[in-house]
Amino acid sequence: MNTTPIIDVFQHFFYDAFQILLPVAIVSTVVVVIISVIMAMMQIQEQTLTFLPKMASIVIVLFVLGPWMFAELTESITDLFNQIPLLVK
Repeated sequence: MNTTPIIDVFQHFFYDAFQILLPVAIVSTVVVVIISVIMAMMQIQEQTLTFLPKMASIVIVLFVLGPWMFAELTESITDLFNQIPLLVK
């Protein structure tokens, strides 16, 4: 059995998933680092203060990029379903 097409499908799917999730991960990381630096400069020791800005930034990113993420995800799943008959050979 030739596993190369299956590996190619999984690589493509994981690359698409990484591409879709990357904007949210970058924005949340940047927000947490900025808030942590501000907290360190002010010598605030409360760790729960990063929760609300991080969640707000994630919601904003999902609201702005949500249609693009949904379109990319549906295109990726459609391509996956279209490749299934080629893998069964």
